[in-house]
Amino acid sequence: MLHILPASDLKEDFEKIENLVEKDGETIYLTKNGYGSMVMMDFQTYEKILEKEEATIKTKNKMNTVNNMNTKKINIPQTEIMDD
Repeated sequence: MLHILPASDLKEDFEKIENLVEKDGETIYLTKNGYGSMVMMDFQTYEKILEKEEATIKTKNKMNTVNNMNTKKINIPQTEIMDD
């Protein structure tokens, strides 16, 4: 379920929000003056997101390395090309 709450609810209903996040595993989107301000989630969810991000970065780096290894620059003097 999507939970969007004003940040002021943290002061008023912290325990309720804490229960939603910790016990129910919900992600809470907090707003300030009607605009997105913060996201609250349990630590396990946050760690999973970080692990996925790190894995994606490692994969991209490996792909870039392979692409760079497969790309060879051939320097042929222009005079040799023109002679044909």
